[in-house]
Amino acid sequence: MAYPTLTDFSPGGAYPLPLNPALISTIESESPGYTNSRIAIQIGKMEARLGKRYDLGQIAASPPLIVIGWLQATVTIDLLDFRGRNPSDPAAVSAKERYDLAIEEMREAADAKDGLFELPLVPAGQSAVKGPKVLFYTENSPYISADMQEAIGIHEDFGGKNGRCC
Repeated sequence: MAYPTLTDFSPGGAYPLPLNPALISTIESESPGYTNSRIAIQIGKMEARLGKRYDLGQIAASPPLIVIGWLQATVTIDLLDFRGRNPSDPAAVSAKERYDLAIEEMREAADAKDGLFELPLVPAGQSAVKGPKVLFYTENSPYISADMQEAIGIHEDFGGKNGRCC
């Protein structure tokens, strides 16, 4: 099992969105691929938050239901925003509350030290961050190159090229 797609979030899918099915088909007819792009963007945001602490490979291979719930809440609000939502509509208020809760839970999972969510952790002693290492280190001032250029110029003016010594 992998992350859910539009098919999974559509009516009759494994995790249907709490939206009118006509809305999803209207969005897809007006902007084909929009829903899948929002799913991909929300997965990217979630992975960016959780990547330092949790094993994203295991989460992507078999996403826990809490992760699917977070995706469902965030994608729902994206689709309502695309259509234009009325902030006083009870369905939109409920969707916004689910979205806020999902974001809060993602932040809590990313910052948690007590393991409040059962997500696969990165093995001890390893880092889930795959990025560049420090390639060099210097304690020189950022202005040292200007000082060196000045010294070279003075030397060239008074001793290096004309044969005169300073």
